[in-house]
Amino acid sequence: MIAANIVHGLSEAHNLELLKNVRTHVATGARLLLVDLWMDPSRTQPAAAPLMSGEFLIHAGEGQSYAESEADEWLSQTGWRKLERRPLAGPASVIIAEAH
Repeated sequence: MIAANIVHGLSEAHNLELLKNVRTHVATGARLLLVDLWMDPSRTQPAAAPLMSGEFLIHAGEGQSYAESEADEWLSQTGWRKLERRPLAGPASVIIAEAH
């Protein structure tokens, strides 16, 4: 499953709900691709991500830019195992996870 540019528009609670729901509907070994503006631990890079957090909140009513470590925690809580993170063109990157 690919979830592209969705996570930043949702609250942490709604992201957890999304990941749990997807996990219940896929077989063990299924892959999940989370494409977004994943921030580093300092929450300053990529530079576009913290700048856009306010815009995400205004347009969606919830959500923000999230750090990769937050996604890692959500994945472990919802039945996914993170495999890797890969850069994409521009400030976005993809987190690849597997259902376990």
